[in-house]
Amino acid sequence: VTTTYYVRFEGSCDTTSTVSTTVYLLDTSTAPDEATSDRDNICPGDGSVILSYAGGIMGIGSVAVWYDYASMTSSIGKGNDLSVPAPVDETTYFVRFEGDCDTSTAVSTTVHIYPEPIPAFDEMVENACLSGPLYKYSVMGQAGSTFTWSISGGTIVSDHSDSVLVDWGSVAGIFQIAVIENTINGCMSESLSLDVTVGGPDVDLGEERRFCEGESVTITPTGNYSYQQWHDLSTGQSYTADTTGLVSITVYDAVGCTAEDSVQVTSYPTPVVELGNDTTLCGAMSLILDAGNTGSTYMWSTGETTQQIEVFVGEQFISVEVTNPAGCSGSGEIHIQPCTPEEFFASIANTITPNNDNVNDTWQIDEAMAYPEIEIEIFDRWGRLVWRSSRGYTENWDGRNMNGKDLPMDSYFWVINLNDGSELVNGTITIIR
Repeated sequence: VTTTYYVRFEGSCDTTSTVSTTVYLLDTSTAPDEATSDRDNICPGDGSVILSYAGGIMGIGSVAVWYDYASMTSSIGKGNDLSVPAPVDETTYFVRFEGDCDTSTAVSTTVHIYPEPIPAFDEMVENACLSGPLYKYSVMGQAGSTFTWSISGGTIVSDHSDSVLVDWGSVAGIFQIAVIENTINGCMSESLSLDVTVGGPDVDLGEERRFCEGESVTITPTGNYSYQQWHDLSTGQSYTADTTGLVSITVYDAVGCTAEDSVQVTSYPTPVVELGNDTTLCGAMSLILDAGNTGSTYMWSTGETTQQIEVFVGEQFISVEVTNPAGCSGSGEIHIQPCTPEEFFASIANTITPNNDNVNDTWQIDEAMAYPEIEIEIFDRWGRLVWRSSRGYTENWDGRNMNGKDLPMDSYFWVINLNDGSELVNGTITIIR
């Protein structure tokens, strides 16, 4: 206890008065009864914990000092209700009173750590094909965990928590898929991510190919790919076609992605041009020449470029060159011969039988249609004019004279005037009754 000490001189003659000094006794500490934390079980590094103690007596000059190691060599803080960052591993915290006279024993509390979630891919694809199939991504984690997925590019089309099916679409690039694990204890993992390269080969067979019958065309694809296969399962660098059809190719890259293309090849026959036999045109006659082979291009010797042209009287050699869409060419020619009226009318009928039986009752001259100004005169054997047509021979002669009376059975002379400057044409015709 605190004590005052006195001293005096005591001798033979007397005893002196006393002087004194006091020794004060300081209080010692009594250790805390217990230590606690506001969170005994936590996810690694999740926020903070508050450390508290209760009971005990602090001596003169004492303070509560906290440690996170039993060696208690480095303090983490002082006082009651101390807030410290949440640990990432299971940690025991110690507290004791440290004062001027003594250091008490320590009490402790332990903060337990739930297992840290560390998800890992167990199924993944790092190289995906453009417009390819659905790709599966799955992860392993703690029992009872749920998983949250995110993606850049592409689309998650099916989510089963620990696995997803992804459509990476038709845009090439490097995209990312990521997942976060949420444990049954509420702990959240760091984001686990994977870069995915979306791409594939490309191929182009070009435009439609046209070629002439008997020839062939070689198709060489362009593009970026590792190897190829044609529709007939051949694997050459190019394909040669000699018949009409669809040529297709499938190409592959190093990771097995594919691309396809096709092109139509058409074999065209060489144009056959039939303009008909050489012919004679007279008067106002004309002839339509048709080079056929619809859809082709045409070059006539007349300078015209249509499939059909109309030609008229006059000796001429007319030719045409026909080129079809494949560039195949064919040609034809026709001779339009000069017209001689005598020869032109040489084959007209030389008899009529006007007996009303509707057979050869009139003198039909088809050749007259070629001359719109034609006039025909009929004379008897004595040279007398018995009948004259109107211009153009618009009504066939029926064996009557100009007064409408039947002429007797006999032979008559006819004269044709074409009224175009040509010489007269003449001959005979017989009436038979």
